[in-house]
Amino acid sequence: MKSAPPGSTSTQRRAYLQDNRQALLGEQVVAILEVWSEQDPAAAQHLALLRLAVHVAVPDLFDAVADAGDAIDLVNDVIVRAEVELVALILVACPALERTEFYGPAFTAVALALADRRDEAAEVMGQAGGGPTQRRALAGRLRRLIAARPELDGRIAALAAALEG
Repeated sequence: MKSAPPGSTSTQRRAYLQDNRQALLGEQVVAILEVWSEQDPAAAQHLALLRLAVHVAVPDLFDAVADAGDAIDLVNDVIVRAEVELVALILVACPALERTEFYGPAFTAVALALADRRDEAAEVMGQAGGGPTQRRALAGRLRRLIAARPELDGRIAALAAALEG
């Protein structure tokens, strides 16, 4: 495994992850990060990034971490692709996303609903705010998600309705 140079740039770190993806996704690295992720937010973020790297192109991950707008686009993409199991990982990997207006609380509510924590999801969505266009757009994506994955209807339909109401 090649080593990233000390003080490496974002471009160098991106290349390092791309070049060493298989080694970094190995059981040993994941096991170490799992142990530390409950105590260390940086370890949790790195673990989320490694898990996402299986599903998302590395350049897209780096863009999402660096720019909350790209993180919003990434969450919207995984919702449209019905890969919603990735929403919670993206929230951990991209901490700036949680601080964005509307999308931070709205995507947190989606992650909570998917984890079958519907009461908490409804409370968080109630605090999301957002303009009518944002709310309708997310409601539409959630409705399309339910059409693609009907088993999620009981978890997601109330959020879509709240966004439309």
